[in-house]
Amino acid sequence: MTMSLPSAQVAEIESACDMLQTQSAGAVAELRRRFNGLVVMRVDAHDVLDTPYRPGNSFDLHLLDTSNHCVRLVADPASANGIMLAMHAT
Repeated sequence: MTMSLPSAQVAEIESACDMLQTQSAGAVAELRRRFNGLVVMRVDAHDVLDTPYRPGNSFDLHLLDTSNHCVRLVADPASANGIMLAMHAT
């Protein structure tokens, strides 16, 4: 059974993403460093049709459920155990 993201951790992730919007090139590495063990994926924003959990200037934050064979985007942090950054073109 995979754990969901606690609300306190979601708040920390949101705060970190806000701070990393100006340095998006290193955002994935920094989030992996800060949240060791958290699944962090990176994709191009034009490849994602779903509404982001939290939109941003440099990248959008999406929540992931990686508990099954196929990863899926979710809107509820209680169902999430990872994040995806959808990077905007620079």
